[in-house]
Amino acid sequence: MKVKTIYDDKNYLVEWYGYDGGILSIEDHTTGENCFVGIKRVSTGRDISISEFRSSLKSHGIVKAVATFQKMAATSH
Repeated sequence: MKVKTIYDDKNYLVEWYGYDGGILSIEDHTTGENCFVGIKRVSTGRDISISEFRSSLKSHGIVKAVATFQKMAATSH
């Protein structure tokens, strides 16, 4: 399985796993929480998790990007 580190610092580790078309793993070192989220484009079925996370990171910073993706992970069950 392919693994790619998207973001890594003392507070967060964000990795992409090439499983089931692609999934992001977000580990919050400050709380010990870990979540998984995958986002696919409806029209093509392609994984867009990395591009959406990077876009969120660039426009809103790591704390907001992680919070947004954690919310998506919590509501996707």
